[in-house]
Amino acid sequence: MRRRSLLLSAAVAGGALLVGWAALPPRSRLGRAAMQPDADGRIALNGWIRIAADGAVVLAMNRSEMGQGVHTALAMLVAEELDVPLAHITLADAGAESIYGNVAATMAALPEHPRDAEPGQETRGVRLGRWIVAKLARELGLSLTGGSASVADARQPLRLAAATARAQLLGAASIGWKLPVDELMVEQGVVSHAGSGQRAHYGELARVAALTPPGSVTLKSPEQWRLIGRAAPRIDLPAKLDGSARFGLDVRLPGMAYAVVRHAPALGGSPGRVDVEPAMRQPGWSAWCGSGPSPARRPRWRWWAAAPACEAWRAGAGGRLARPAGRGAGQRAHPRHARGHCARGGRA
Repeated sequence: MRRRSLLLSAAVAGGALLVGWAALPPRSRLGRAAMQPDADGRIALNGWIRIAADGAVVLAMNRSEMGQGVHTALAMLVAEELDVPLAHITLADAGAESIYGNVAATMAALPEHPRDAEPGQETRGVRLGRWIVAKLARELGLSLTGGSASVADARQPLRLAAATARAQLLGAASIGWKLPVDELMVEQGVVSHAGSGQRAHYGELARVAALTPPGSVTLKSPEQWRLIGRAAPRIDLPAKLDGSARFGLDVRLPGMAYAVVRHAPALGGSPGRVDVEPAMRQPGWSAWCGSGPSPARRPRWRWWAAAPACEAWRAGAGGRLARPAGRGAGQRAHPRHARGHCARGGRA
């Protein structure tokens, strides 16, 4: 085959694939129940919602709480559509699936002129760009928190996920009680039937609901809102006030090692003669590594042991980081580019 024919065929095939991808509907962000494995009696109804045995709702949280109240705001969206008190919503870390990506933040990065993006009067180019980027963002699933985009991005997917779960729960009650869905009502997470006196909370219906198709799903209208748009207590504050909140610094994993790194003071610097004896005499010593990665064999202590060990080496006669001579001698090293030694430790 000639090179020109090969290039032309590749271009045609690529164009056909692009047209086919563009013709497909945008990827759904509802997710599958398999994305949240059942654990501790919690039954997943979709990629966002799980129901606990006591009727509590577990929401897969895909955004970071940095004081902006996003955990409360997103929980309010779910509580509204499920007709449960906000206090019945608990949060669990979301996975890495693409449904948890931040589509709104990706779209906000588009270089649009305000005149072309006037709400309701967007130009054809702006609408086309938004459609392409939104479709691509759903595929990539870039998960990030920022740009005031968390509520804007999650408003529709979370409300739809909660409304779909509600429809499944009502369907489960309808099947079990052999009553029309239209005659059932939900209040405070309890499904009831006024005529027969039948009542059941979400936890009692969840297992059957997971196997029940949702049917037609309708979101609440603003006139029906009881939580959205109103002041609500921050659900993240109690744990932060009583010290039970778990931050990244609090994570402890089996065999986890801690490292303290000493960088060269200038670009191109490297350790001189290394005397690790002062560090080795520190309690809880585990291992010493030079330039490049080197795993600790038997990690067994904490960062508080690694830091003094590194300082002891620094204070020793042999713990000098040599400055390079000649070109670049006066340039300070960036931590990513400098080479050095480290003391490593382990389990907390």
